[in-house]
Amino acid sequence: MLQHLHEGRIDALRLLIYDCGREYPRAELVTHLLRPLRSKVSAHLPAVMTLREILDGIIIAYTSFCLEGDRKAPGNNAFISGWHLSDHCEIWLEALTRTGQELRLNVLPSPPAALAPELFAQRKWFLVTTGKLTAGQKKQLAQWRNVVASLEVITL
Repeated sequence: MLQHLHEGRIDALRLLIYDCGREYPRAELVTHLLRPLRSKVSAHLPAVMTLREILDGIIIAYTSFCLEGDRKAPGNNAFISGWHLSDHCEIWLEALTRTGQELRLNVLPSPPAALAPELFAQRKWFLVTTGKLTAGQKKQLAQWRNVVASLEVITL
């Protein structure tokens, strides 16, 4: 996959990711393939950053494809968003791990400056974050949990 990316064979890379998605459970695809692949293109050099954005675009497209398939099946409506998260693609990777599980996920593609899950209090919420929660974040979670039907924090 990395070779396809470096050689600019984007369509071949896209096809390979879609093929792997049919052969392996999506959580394993994320853990053992996509995250390690992204880590190999993480240097702060313009060329490498461009390759990473191309890879992220393919990941987002594949996740969207899987999410659309889930919308055709019965399931519970839910939201997934980043919360104090700098890597927006992690939202999509976490959404991908949850596809095929009777959820109809709506992705907030980038973490909003101020999140208001109480607007859709009857839906399940997944919040993707990094690091240890601060006292202020824990307090905010407690407030949200008082008004939202279900809220799960995914700490990377």
